[in-house]
Amino acid sequence: MSRLILGVDVGGTSTAAGVVTADGDVIGWQSAPTHGVADPLATMTALIEGVRKAVGRRADTIAVAGVGVPGPVDVARGRIGEPVTHVPALARRALAAELGERLRLPVFVDNDVNALALGEWMFGAGRGKRSLVVLAAGTGIGAGIVLDGRIVRGATGFGGELGHVPVKFDGPRCFCGGRGCVSIYASGRGSPTRPGRASPAIRRRCWSRRRVIRRASRRPSSSVPRRTVTPWPPRSSKRRARPWAP
Repeated sequence: MSRLILGVDVGGTSTAAGVVTADGDVIGWQSAPTHGVADPLATMTALIEGVRKAVGRRADTIAVAGVGVPGPVDVARGRIGEPVTHVPALARRALAAELGERLRLPVFVDNDVNALALGEWMFGAGRGKRSLVVLAAGTGIGAGIVLDGRIVRGATGFGGELGHVPVKFDGPRCFCGGRGCVSIYASGRGSPTRPGRASPAIRRRCWSRRRVIRRASRRPSSSVPRRTVTPWPPRSSKRRARPWAP
């Protein structure tokens, strides 16, 4: 029986654990909210135990574990750097040693989107290619860069942090501490289309249109036909494609 690999993906919103073959086939996985408990390591451990039970006796053939985390990583030491903006409890932790002690397995830790880029390069859209870039939009904006068959990590693990490249130097404060980063405009946590993040002009427009829609829905005999009431953001693909200027 071939040896299996345990994988853990720690995201800003949810954490998943799975067991895969050396060919990349997933044979079992589970997920849970990342911030359900105070220590994310407890969430990882619970998920790993759950997925081990789910795969039954095949769990005995797990030979190694890999963990992807949303932040910079010193891969050689298995230590997470800082900042880890979406899961700050992981900052400066020697996660490879901590988790390896619990699992009694060798543990490899890397940035989550670096791991995603390696997966796409080895088994997915980039298979057979020398280089690729993976952009991952979720709670934040991450990127993984494979150049001539090697992951670009940078001197301190920030090689693929394209979400924190500033596009407007006097823009809004990003959750990383900088200003005008890509993530503050395009990620799930920072998108300006969310009412709490939008500019005052867009918020006024949103609430004005929502009031019209609510009033029309309460008055079936309204002189304004419902089909003429346009929700915000507009559903028209032509208008939706127009970029928002920060």
